[in-house]
Amino acid sequence: MKKLGIVAVLLFLLVSVSVVRAEVREGAFSLGLSAGGYVFEGNQDYKNNYTIGWRVGYNFTENIGAELFWNYVPSQFEDDSVDDTNRVYVTALEGIYHFNPKSDFVPFLAVGIGATHYTSSDDELVPSKLAVDYGAGFKYFMTDNLALRADVRHVLPVGDDDEQEYGDNPHSIHNDLMATMGISYSIGGVGARKASAPVVKEEIGDEDKDGVLDDADRCPGTAYGVEVDNTGCVADSDRDGVNDNRDQCPGTPANVSVNSEGCPADADRDGVADYMDKCPGTPADTEVQKDGCSYTPYSVALKVEFDTGKSDIKPKYHEELKTAAVFMQKHPESTVMIVGHTDNVGDPDDNVRLSQERANSIRAYLIDHFGVEFSRISATGVGAEKPIASNDTAEGRQQNRRIVAVFQTVLKK
Repeated sequence: MKKLGIVAVLLFLLVSVSVVRAEVREGAFSLGLSAGGYVFEGNQDYKNNYTIGWRVGYNFTENIGAELFWNYVPSQFEDDSVDDTNRVYVTALEGIYHFNPKSDFVPFLAVGIGATHYTSSDDELVPSKLAVDYGAGFKYFMTDNLALRADVRHVLPVGDDDEQEYGDNPHSIHNDLMATMGISYSIGGVGARKASAPVVKEEIGDEDKDGVLDDADRCPGTAYGVEVDNTGCVADSDRDGVNDNRDQCPGTPANVSVNSEGCPADADRDGVADYMDKCPGTPADTEVQKDGCSYTPYSVALKVEFDTGKSDIKPKYHEELKTAAVFMQKHPESTVMIVGHTDNVGDPDDNVRLSQERANSIRAYLIDHFGVEFSRISATGVGAEKPIASNDTAEGRQQNRRIVAVFQTVLKK
């Protein structure tokens, strides 16, 4: 069983190897010499010894071949009291299967049938036995014809149980192991390296040196160093008709007219292309937003006044706030800052807090009652810092308890 395990491991390792060049040739004959060792099954009473031999073979295809081998094994009985030299001859005809024949390193498997002959020093001939064998090996080609070779075989002599004067052979099948190294020389055959007339292929140039051969270049004459696709043409990623290497405005949307630099028109020269400009005709040097429009703030004093110390909105001012909400709905681009004010009665810090509460109440009213987006309304309180009337009279103080709305919207042309 130990010998079978060795053979199995060698088979696996040899078959697993793969490389890249062709060497085994169909129709080639091969001649080889080998030397190595021969191990007898212990119950045959023969001593293990060296072996030498020769091989001759023929390749029917690159993969399949046949070989005849002959090996000589000198031996003696393990019983040292017996002075007798034995000669064992092993011969067989094998079928060979080559793996990766188009390579320098060619593993192979082998199986064969033949005979094992036994003789002794007194020329006594022990009946020959039928023998079968199997195993593996490899050839390593140093040239097209000459290869180093290694083989391992499990040899199974088959015959009747033998009771000899010397030794004991109690079994009809024996398990021998033969391992050799040698050389092999190939003669003739047709392979990947056979001599043939050179194939002359017309060389195709690349005149514009863009990496695409002229026969496949759909855009000949491309400037040197310009990156091209596999057709030899410069890419136009946004498909505006201007190649990427000249396009100063990449990413232009489809169907937008562009100039020779790949940029869309900007008639008012405000830096916003016409197709995005919501306010065409902006005067020169006017600062604009990303939509091409300029915004100007203006203040509106809403008629909303509060009682002293209060931030509640009286019902009489609801219509005033509705007017502001309608304006913002008609101008969806507009925003507003609600600024709360107080008179000078009381602590200044309390007045700032009170003015903020008044601004917050107006903001909440516009959002809750008219659906104005909260992001368009901000609120702040400034206390009594900016009176519009004298705080020395009750009437003046009433006017100062007020709300101012600071709108920002598009400047009308």
